[in-house]
Amino acid sequence: MNHEYRDGPKPKVPADIVGPELERIWKKNGEQLTPPAVVAEARPKAAVLHPCFEWDNKAAADAHRLWQARVLIRSVRIVNPEEAGSTRPQFVSVDTAYGTKAPSNRTYQHSSVLPDRPGEYMSALAEAQARLAQAAEAFSDLQRLAPGDHSDINMHKIGLIIEALNTAKKLAERLQ
Repeated sequence: MNHEYRDGPKPKVPADIVGPELERIWKKNGEQLTPPAVVAEARPKAAVLHPCFEWDNKAAADAHRLWQARVLIRSVRIVNPEEAGSTRPQFVSVDTAYGTKAPSNRTYQHSSVLPDRPGEYMSALAEAQARLAQAAEAFSDLQRLAPGDHSDINMHKIGLIIEALNTAKKLAERLQ
């Protein structure tokens, strides 16, 4: 069986090695795979997955705090008091170099200034388009993994969701 990584950062160990190792850990743990089990198996220096993790506790702690900061920044929304239930993010992740030849420069921008910064707005739009593609992929994966003959009503609904997400993706692509 061949393995590959999905889009995004790639670990230091090839997917064709990681995939079987994760399956081994899954089997060892009663057909359940949890992050603590993976970390425990990766801890020995000779372990196949060891290079996939940061083992310097200070560096790992700093990286964790950066992740916590990202979660914190993304979690705050501004409430519109004039429209019940209407909110918008306070900050949006953007690449200030989007559309230029400059190196990528990711930052969080206050949502109130995005309309006045076309490059940053387009960066946020590209990120939203990527999330649409990820959602469509997740439902397609579920459809492929479903048991049975795929004729039940839920499969039909999942098919409609995939169709709607693909339509939304096509429309979003026209925004650029």
